[in-house]
Formats: sequence, C-alpha cells, structure tokens
Amino acid sequence: MKPKWYYCPTWRQNFYFFIGWKPADFEKYVLKTYGHSANIGAAKGRALVMDRGDESRYLIWTISKDASIVAHECLHVTNWMLSERGYKFDPMNDEPHAYLLGALMREALK
Repeated sequence: MKPKWYYCPTWRQNFYFFIGWKPADFEKYVLKTYGHSANIGAAKGRALVMDRGDESRYLIWTISKDASIVAHECLHVTNWMLSERGYKFDPMNDEPHAYLLGALMREALK
C-alpha cells in the first residue's frame, strides 16, 4: 500500500495520509521508511512529523474514516506545522489554522 500524498501549495508542504490503514501496516511502513516505530499502541489515530533530508513530512494515520478522529489528528499536524513556521495561535485571527485544517480534512476524506 502507498499513502495518499497531498502537496499544499500555499505552505509548500507535503502531507501523507494513511486513512483506514490497519495499525500493523502503518507501523510497518513507518519502520521501513523512517527506521523507527510509530508507537501506535491502542490508538485509533496518530500524527507524526518525520524528517526526511531537507524537509519535514507530516504523516496522519487513522484506523477509520471517522471524521472526528481524522480532524483530531489533522489539528495536531496543523498546529505543529504552523508553529514550526513561527505562527502562534491567535483566537482573534485563527484563519491560518482554519484554512490548513480545512484543506487537510478535504484531502484526507476524499
């Protein structure tokens, strides 16, 4: 299996979705590709930031297409990526977070 890839042109960032993958398949993929465990345990979803040369890769895994689980993991990734780029959450202007979360959800659930 191959993950679903999404390139966000606004942020010039790659995201990889593993929606509906079995935990063992995701764990195997992460171990083979990045050389360490995804530490899934009994989780129903997991978000990871992986360094791959000169870029960070954001991986989003959920055991199902349950929108609440997907949104939970996408929000982690949204916060991490924007934080890495110097954006601080501002409740009076949360548009960067809202737009990125919306894009990730749209792509994850296609």
